[in-house]
Amino acid sequence: LFDKLSQGYPGAFVDLGVIDSSGNHVAYHGLHRLEDRNYSDAEWFRMVMSRGTYVSDVFLGYRGSPHCIIAVKRDEDARSWILRATLNNDRIDALIRSEAPDTGADAYIVNREGLLQTSPRAGKSLDPARSPVPPALSAGTVERIRVDGASLVQAAASLNQGRWLLVL
Repeated sequence: LFDKLSQGYPGAFVDLGVIDSSGNHVAYHGLHRLEDRNYSDAEWFRMVMSRGTYVSDVFLGYRGSPHCIIAVKRDEDARSWILRATLNNDRIDALIRSEAPDTGADAYIVNREGLLQTSPRAGKSLDPARSPVPPALSAGTVERIRVDGASLVQAAASLNQGRWLLVL
């Protein structure tokens, strides 16, 4: 499955794992040694067990480097299983930055707390955003703002069920 995902989305995925309903990693494909990990105390694990799906904010986790996960739960024969994929943040950064090439504009994703989920031209994932985050994560906003004394136009649109903003 990891190989098929990698063919369809080159460089997008770091690893893929199967976790049981107790939080144990029962199958894993990737670069890190995570087979012995138990995730029962992790927020993402509790969320996917209750909601069925979960897309995390960027976090450090066991790897010690910024990453994001997508997890889905499947119930089968009175047992629950989670398929969890780790996304490659460098690939996401490149995709977001490609939306503002050679214009002098910056593009990034920020969460509700104002922490960067991708790396803009100035800053890196998990740093506080330099520009103000719109107070409401709405469907879309365009406004004039001041950053470091400069007057800029900022456009923002919500992502990840309103938990993130894509900012340009």
